[in-house]
Amino acid sequence: MSRSSDENEPAPSASMERLAHLGVELVEWPGQTTLRSALARAGVPRLLLVDPAHEPPNPLGLGEDWVRSSATDDELVAGAEHLLERMAEYAAVAPTLGSDRVLTRAGASVALSPSEATIVTRLLEQAGSVVARDQLERLLWPDGKVPGHRSLDYVVQRLRRRIANLDICINTARGRGFVIYIDESRRESGTIKNSSRMQAARPIFEE
Repeated sequence: MSRSSDENEPAPSASMERLAHLGVELVEWPGQTTLRSALARAGVPRLLLVDPAHEPPNPLGLGEDWVRSSATDDELVAGAEHLLERMAEYAAVAPTLGSDRVLTRAGASVALSPSEATIVTRLLEQAGSVVARDQLERLLWPDGKVPGHRSLDYVVQRLRRRIANLDICINTARGRGFVIYIDESRRESGTIKNSSRMQAARPIFEE
């Protein structure tokens, strides 16, 4: 949710300037569930502004925390700083995939389908490097009978949604394949947007 600037409005407070510098996105809950999901898939840290009439989502993703929507600017900064400190603790924690196809990272877990587990296994083996499309297709369909030219994309799309709360990001290398990132320091986060308290901030996603 972007906001047009108004020269008559007061300048952002020092706290909000600090918040913008931290690179944590403010997301209204439950009003911006689509934005929350999009930011999670992109690996962007999220501070949820929870409406007083609702409870925060359960479970929370590894890359998010929450405060009430009535929080002061200073409380927002404190919440964002605490989130980033917690994220720094698990940034180097590699996810593990068990024989039961449950992917686990820093206490959070998600069950994967056989095809999703196959893709994750290969991507994690080459984390940070592009894995070719044809290599993944051979793993999923060893007989060479790929159902359709977008079949792999559909599997990866489902996988992205499943692992978003583990703060694991799968990027597409157009025409080449896919690459998985698990280290926060290797991804560029966005800037704060969305709040009526902020006047700057170019949004990463529009709802």
